[in-house]
Amino acid sequence: MPFTKSLGSVLFICFYSFAVIGTHLWGGMVDDKVNDTFPADIPQDYILNNFNDMMSGMITLFELLIVNNW
Repeated sequence: MPFTKSLGSVLFICFYSFAVIGTHLWGGMVDDKVNDTFPADIPQDYILNNFNDMMSGMITLFELLIVNNW
C-alpha cells in the first residue's frame, strides 16, 4: 500500500506539471464548437481532448495514459 501511495503521488505530480505546461502553451487554442478550422472528418469527441484549462489537460493526459497501455 505505501508503494501505491507514492506511485500515485509521483503520477499526479507528473500529470500536474505536464498539464500546466500544456495549458500555458496551447490553452485556448481549441474551440469547443466545430468551425471551419477543423476538418469535417474529425469526430466531435476528439475536440474535447484539449489543454484549454487544467481539468481538460488532466483528463487528456489520463486518457493518453490509459489508451497507450491497452
